[in-house]
Amino acid sequence: MALTGKAAVVLWTTMQDREAHDDWHSHEHLPERVGIDGFLRGRRCAALDATLAHYFVIYEVEDLDVMTSSGYLARLNNPSDWTARTMKRVLNVNRTLCEVATTAGAGVGSEVLTVRLSALPGYEAALTQFLSEKLSDLGTCPGLVGAHLLKKTETVRPETKERELRQRPDDSEDWVLILEAYDATALDDLAKGKFSPAALIGAGAAPTPLADRYRLAHLLEDSEMKRSTR
Repeated sequence: MALTGKAAVVLWTTMQDREAHDDWHSHEHLPERVGIDGFLRGRRCAALDATLAHYFVIYEVEDLDVMTSSGYLARLNNPSDWTARTMKRVLNVNRTLCEVATTAGAGVGSEVLTVRLSALPGYEAALTQFLSEKLSDLGTCPGLVGAHLLKKTETVRPETKERELRQRPDDSEDWVLILEAYDATALDDLAKGKFSPAALIGAGAAPTPLADRYRLAHLLEDSEMKRSTR
């Protein structure tokens, strides 16, 4: 479906122990994050290729103010013992605070394609227009259910205890293209066609866009958290 907020946090993560990570992420981290005011939905997707970052995670939030809210910063500066142990097992993390530039679709897809890219200097407007036009009608195409473009925000978040525990700086992305589908073939076709490296570079993207395939593992919405506390 269309993303539920005006902003998002996106992450690509590689871990030492995937089984331990999944237990922590599903039973503590997702509920904790989605329980913060302004967090609307969280998803963890697992890589289909062992050579990729193990996970793609997206948290949809109401707006950019949530990124520096007292509730969010309080959680980041007071990690649980379980979170502290997990952060020390992170091999690398790519984490970006984003604004939602374009979003379309209905429902949530089990198959996910992420494309990390940047615009060449002077081509930001042209690439934005190209992607917006391509994405606007994709959400209802056969095999697809959602199409989104995110752009890194200039919002600066203070250094936090949780970031410190990861023991190395986080990488980040300029722009992120996310396509959701019920049919993996539809994503493969787009990765080779409309959103191939050649097509994106021809529209003004810098070499070389990075496309990765993931599958939905766990999704949690804030409405579920509210029901569970009644």
